[in-house]
Amino acid sequence: MNKALQNQNKEGSGSMQELLQLLECSPLEIQSGELNSFLEHFGELRKLPEYERLLVSLRSKEISKIEFFEEIKKQLAVLEEVIHG
Repeated sequence: MNKALQNQNKEGSGSMQELLQLLECSPLEIQSGELNSFLEHFGELRKLPEYERLLVSLRSKEISKIEFFEEIKKQLAVLEEVIHG
């Protein structure tokens, strides 16, 4: 049972695997530009204030994949401004 819990934590809510499933990405899409840069910064994505809300909206299909990416891009731009002034 512990093993199952560990796996659930690794692949649980908000994990990269869940995000890829929600975005229905093929391996080829993952390797392409923009998505790849999102995945490279996945740790930072999870820290964005709006990430959980956007993920919930994506899960429930309230927003499209494109809307999700647009919102994430806005959030990352704000984060960059804060970090670099």
